[in-house]
Amino acid sequence: MNQDPISSSENVTQLTLDARDNSSQLHLNLPVFLFFGVFTSCVWWIIFEYEKRAELITTGYFIILAFIGTLLLLRRNTIGALMLIAYLSVLQPALRAYSQILPYLALEYLVIFWAILILLLQLRRSSLSAPILFYGAYLLLELTGTFLSKNPNLMRGVLVPSLALGFTLLISTRVRIHSSQLNNVLTAYLIGAINLALLISLSYLSGASIHWGSDSNIDAAGGMGPNQIASLLGIGVIICIIFFEESDQTSKWLHLLPATWMAFLMMLTFSRTGLALVLIALLVYYGIFQPNRLRSFISLVMLSLLGALIFMQVVDITGRAAVNRYTDLSPTNRLDLARYGWQLFLNNPLFGVGTGNFHLYMESAAYFGQTSGAHNELIRAAAEHGIPGVIFWSGFAISSLWLAYQSAAGKARALRLLFLAVCFAYTFTSGLKLMTQPLLLLLAYSALLPEEPEEVDALWAYPTYREQEVN
Repeated sequence: MNQDPISSSENVTQLTLDARDNSSQLHLNLPVFLFFGVFTSCVWWIIFEYEKRAELITTGYFIILAFIGTLLLLRRNTIGALMLIAYLSVLQPALRAYSQILPYLALEYLVIFWAILILLLQLRRSSLSAPILFYGAYLLLELTGTFLSKNPNLMRGVLVPSLALGFTLLISTRVRIHSSQLNNVLTAYLIGAINLALLISLSYLSGASIHWGSDSNIDAAGGMGPNQIASLLGIGVIICIIFFEESDQTSKWLHLLPATWMAFLMMLTFSRTGLALVLIALLVYYGIFQPNRLRSFISLVMLSLLGALIFMQVVDITGRAAVNRYTDLSPTNRLDLARYGWQLFLNNPLFGVGTGNFHLYMESAAYFGQTSGAHNELIRAAAEHGIPGVIFWSGFAISSLWLAYQSAAGKARALRLLFLAVCFAYTFTSGLKLMTQPLLLLLAYSALLPEEPEEVDALWAYPTYREQEVN
């Protein structure tokens, strides 16, 4: 018996819609995670074990990935390159620690180069948004402020990350990241976070002597900056929670295994920034996205119990030191730096002291008494660029939040606001130090917009769904 052609057409259309519905679900790209996760973990295990060759291996590894990313961009596979940026951004402290050959800002230079390639190769573009215009004006202040700079190295250390952020924002005018693509970018970041956790775990297994005190612990962070490590692992935990909520029941609970591992190592660093980012993300994600309040409440209770169990294990290892550290709500020196930075702004309100000069002014006995960065981009903008810096940087942050809120709804709005909240929270406590921050902004501007993905040559980058014609 012949099938009704109209019914057949309806069935095909329904199958296509179902495929799109499934593609909109955020989930771990398991093949990519397993294959590249195992491969990259082996690379970092070799780097850790062969101490005499670690610098050369790390440098060669970075150069190879940079070359692969450039080839991907020349083939117009932007998402593949973004996956590499996500992976490298979380491993940035390890690159700096294991290779003195690479420039300290090597990843920022690479991202600026890749951004220029994307702007030249991608013909599709969207209009400049208010956040980009505000930040463009702020970058002009950064550039003109270099004429007042007293130390070229300090100036470069501030200007290059700002330029990398500016170029990343420009990429958002050429890139649209859909659900399947976002899955792969987040998976790539998670692979990097697992690699980072592996390095720290190897440090523990090698018998590293760790003294648990009242401050952040560089030894517990594998010899890398504890604030950066805790924050990067915290974002990895956040990604696991997103996948946990989005995945089906069969694989749902598997995401809590890497989340538990990373959260445990994060808390052992004694840096509270990572924990703060996780709490902010939970508040934004469950407060905005989840329509089922009962389900949200149950998820929060389960995650809270898991967090309590992890903290109990941390206390077993560190003793009373962990309790003292995580119940101490004082912001260490950051509040003093913010207060002195604001005083520096009040003393130079019109044009500020110039790009990169915050460090030098803090040496004065009238201020902090030693060289230090601002650890807060808004305070630095005020001190180094005066009233225009406050206006343009604040306009950039506020318009970013407004754009994310009004240009999307439901899950898309929640995720974009989550990325912004984590990015700005880290920027207010640590300054602009890592490429992960521009990456989060790019995801907030370009992720989950209603537009079909482009077709690319690399099959592993993301799947493409098409309408099927029925005669």
